[in-house]
Amino acid sequence: MQLTDAAIKALRPREIRYYVSDGRGLYLEIFPSGRRAWRFRYRLNGKAEKVAIGKYPDLTAKAG
Repeated sequence: MQLTDAAIKALRPREIRYYVSDGRGLYLEIFPSGRRAWRFRYRLNGKAEKVAIGKYPDLTAKAG
Protein backbone atom coordinates (compact mmCIF):
# COMPACT_ATOMS: atom_id res chain seq x y z
CA MET A 1 0.00 0.00 0.00
CA GLN A 2 1.27 3.45 -0.81
CA LEU A 3 1.33 5.48 2.41
CA THR A 4 -0.13 8.81 1.27
CA ASP A 5 -1.72 11.39 3.56
CA ALA A 6 -5.16 10.61 2.13
CA ALA A 7 -4.74 6.85 2.71
CA ILE A 8 -3.45 7.42 6.25
CA LYS A 9 -6.34 9.71 7.18
CA ALA A 10 -8.77 7.00 6.02
CA LEU A 11 -7.34 4.45 8.51
CA ARG A 12 -9.49 3.88 11.58
CA PRO A 13 -8.40 2.54 14.99
CA ARG A 14 -9.28 -1.04 15.93
CA GLU A 15 -9.48 -2.83 19.28
CA ILE A 16 -5.87 -3.98 18.93
CA ARG A 17 -2.94 -2.14 17.38
CA TYR A 18 -2.16 -2.94 13.76
CA TYR A 19 0.34 -2.05 11.06
CA VAL A 20 0.09 -0.74 7.51
CA SER A 21 3.25 -1.20 5.46
CA ASP A 22 4.58 0.21 2.22
CA GLY A 23 6.31 -3.13 1.54
CA ARG A 24 9.86 -1.73 1.80
CA GLY A 25 10.33 -1.62 5.56
CA LEU A 26 8.47 1.60 6.34
CA TYR A 27 5.19 1.12 8.18
CA LEU A 28 2.65 3.00 10.21
CA GLU A 29 1.57 1.59 13.56
CA ILE A 30 -2.04 2.46 14.43
CA PHE A 31 -3.02 2.25 18.11
CA PRO A 32 -6.52 1.72 19.59
CA SER A 33 -6.38 5.30 20.89
CA GLY A 34 -6.10 6.54 17.30
CA ARG A 35 -2.45 7.58 17.63
CA ARG A 36 -0.25 6.78 14.63
CA ALA A 37 3.52 6.27 14.66
CA TRP A 38 6.09 5.75 11.91
CA ARG A 39 8.42 2.77 12.23
CA PHE A 40 11.08 1.18 10.03
CA ARG A 41 12.03 -2.50 9.96
CA TYR A 42 15.40 -3.71 8.77
CA ARG A 43 17.87 -6.55 9.21
CA LEU A 44 21.35 -6.15 10.64
CA ASN A 45 23.64 -9.16 10.66
CA GLY A 46 20.61 -11.40 10.07
CA LYS A 47 18.72 -10.07 13.08
CA ALA A 48 15.40 -8.24 12.63
CA GLU A 49 15.41 -4.73 14.07
CA LYS A 50 13.01 -1.79 14.09
CA VAL A 51 13.36 1.89 14.80
CA ALA A 52 10.79 4.54 15.70
CA ILE A 53 10.89 7.51 13.34
CA GLY A 54 8.17 9.82 14.63
CA LYS A 55 4.47 10.43 15.15
CA TYR A 56 1.93 11.17 12.47
CA PRO A 57 0.93 13.99 11.72
CA ASP A 58 4.07 15.60 13.24
CA LEU A 59 5.96 13.78 10.49
CA THR A 60 3.78 13.47 7.40
CA ALA A 61 4.15 11.23 4.35
CA LYS A 62 5.33 14.29 2.38
CA ALA A 63 8.17 15.03 4.80
CA GLY A 64 10.34 12.19 3.42
